[in-house]
Amino acid sequence: MRKTSWLILLFVAIWLNACGSGDSNNTNEQQQRLFEWDHSSDFVLFQVDVIDENLPEPIIANTIPLCTIYGDGRLVFTNPTADNEIEVLESRLNDADIRSFIEQVIGRGFYSWEDDVFNNSDLNRIESISLNLYAQPRTVERYGDWPNNSFEILLEDCRNLSPQRALVIPFNGGWLRAYPLESYDRTGEYLEWPRRIPFTLEEVANSGSPQWVSDPTIAAYLWNIILTQRPIPIVIRDQAFLITFQVPGISRTSPPPPTDLTNALPTLAPLPTEEDEDN
Repeated sequence: MRKTSWLILLFVAIWLNACGSGDSNNTNEQQQRLFEWDHSSDFVLFQVDVIDENLPEPIIANTIPLCTIYGDGRLVFTNPTADNEIEVLESRLNDADIRSFIEQVIGRGFYSWEDDVFNNSDLNRIESISLNLYAQPRTVERYGDWPNNSFEILLEDCRNLSPQRALVIPFNGGWLRAYPLESYDRTGEYLEWPRRIPFTLEEVANSGSPQWVSDPTIAAYLWNIILTQRPIPIVIRDQAFLITFQVPGISRTSPPPPTDLTNALPTLAPLPTEEDEDN
């Protein structure tokens, strides 16, 4: 049944292309009727992603999908920087631009593509393209070799759907996990846990569950660590940890934000003022 629906959508795209030479107003009305989706803010309408299954779980949890369009028109995508780190940007799209892009995705053959992954493979880097129309999600996964180089083309087009974009900074908080390490390379790259932060990674690790960070300064600090895309040990009292920090609506598998902040981690104490120091 679902395969039949996908084929119908494919025929719809072909029909739209055939109608392109007709009245533009009629074509726009047809698009609005044909491409419908959930407009909620957490609904993933379209996504281009890549996962290296050979990476440790904390690193996979920290990676951000390459480009995602949410139901409410929010566009979130990553941009590699010159030093092999990433920046995460977001923008807003209107329904007309989204429908035009969906038409492009389907027109490239999305509903005719097949998975190209198999068990017992030495390959670990899996690329995927997902589209969710009419509550019928479909994801195609391949090791590469996409028809007509569609993975790279759609990724580039997705990232450039809007000329206006802003850096994502998690001022509203995120979920923190900590994983203790048996050892770490003291001659290699690591970070010292800032003493001013009013909780320890040991406390977070011992909780056994993600802990909500509501303090915007701490959240921004943790966010910058994971954007390095490297497993950097964080050391406190000679004990090293790896962390995951996931932001709702941005990170791949983040839980939603808590409805009650009673159990959120402590926030930073205000810095003393000159008047405080005089007293």
